[in-house]
Amino acid sequence: DMNNTKSVVWKLSEIIDPIILQTDPIIKDLVKPKSWGYQVFDNLQIEGTKMQEYFTKIYLDSRNAGDSFDITMKKLYEEAKKYEKELDF
Repeated sequence: DMNNTKSVVWKLSEIIDPIILQTDPIIKDLVKPKSWGYQVFDNLQIEGTKMQEYFTKIYLDSRNAGDSFDITMKKLYEEAKKYEKELDF
């Protein structure tokens, strides 16, 4: 189903946007984000961890390891595909 293929990429874009806004000090200071994305995110879990926390850890671990942004995004995309059913929003 083509809609599901697009939805994983779209969902990841919606998940990662607030993570970047909240964790990059320069962007956070500039934008001053008010929330961590959709309220429905609060109810989603992956392996017993809140979905946003799960993806934030992957993002920060990858960036702190010195990975380029595209490598970080590939790691996040692989996780999003792996947990596509859990990302039901």
